[in-house]
Amino acid sequence: MRRFNDKASSWRMLLMIPVAVMAVLSIVATGGSSGDGGDIPDPPDIPPVIQPSYNFELGSLQGPTIPLTATVGSIGTVTVDLGNTLLGTINLNVSATNEVTLVSYTTDVGSTMNITAVSEIDPALSGSVTLNVTKAINANVFDPPNSGAFEIELPDALGTITVSITSTGVELSLNGGPIIPYTWDEFTDLLESESAQEWERVASLVGGTLEFVYEFFIQAADVLDDLEFIAETGSAEAACDMFTLPGPEGVLPEGMESITWLGAGGDIDGSIFDWQFTDCWFEEGEELYRGLIQLVNY
Repeated sequence: MRRFNDKASSWRMLLMIPVAVMAVLSIVATGGSSGDGGDIPDPPDIPPVIQPSYNFELGSLQGPTIPLTATVGSIGTVTVDLGNTLLGTINLNVSATNEVTLVSYTTDVGSTMNITAVSEIDPALSGSVTLNVTKAINANVFDPPNSGAFEIELPDALGTITVSITSTGVELSLNGGPIIPYTWDEFTDLLESESAQEWERVASLVGGTLEFVYEFFIQAADVLDDLEFIAETGSAEAACDMFTLPGPEGVLPEGMESITWLGAGGDIDGSIFDWQFTDCWFEEGEELYRGLIQLVNY
């Protein structure tokens, strides 16, 4: 499997996932679907066709859900409830040999995400907030977003943070107050800044969490690229990076990521894939993945 090199990691803050990760990425082609053919014979098998544009939905698994949980540097634990509410469109480049490159993506207005942070080290960051996309967020795959806006609803009637995305960073405002501009690097650094206001640090944490969720979404292009091979063989796997220094206790020196085709399921038109991470260390981003992501409706 071919992983993207993340050339815009300046706003990544989540460094390790020590517990199970479960989410759903549902991707539906933007073209129409065929109807019931009646007594007409089934057409001959044809190679899969990868469209240049797809709708997406990122949400929780149906039934009992293990939320996406991560350790954030020295801050503490962050839990994300996707809730089937991150919606939008991805745009791809597809070569003559069906090599897929993810070009850009848009998150639609109305998308939401609930985030809960628990920090014994920094109690000011503890609590639950809700992210609401108020202006479509647009981004190229190797860059931070270049336009859009979202609001962060704070707990205990503390108000609302507005985050407006510019070509160079963000503009922050609390409860309609003065607008404070930051570059992306400055926005990232707010999280662990001793001089930043608490609400600014919360905004930085939420922005980094959103980026982290989309890292998995971006990898969907890898899955599309391997789709024909996986459908023929049933699975594909790749070794992860080895630890150059001793890793965490109980973690394999070299882990594995694998994708398994589960076939088409029930009322779902497309196929279902399990994307499994077993002590998967990615040295460049200093990230350790454990758990499962399910890709639904291909």
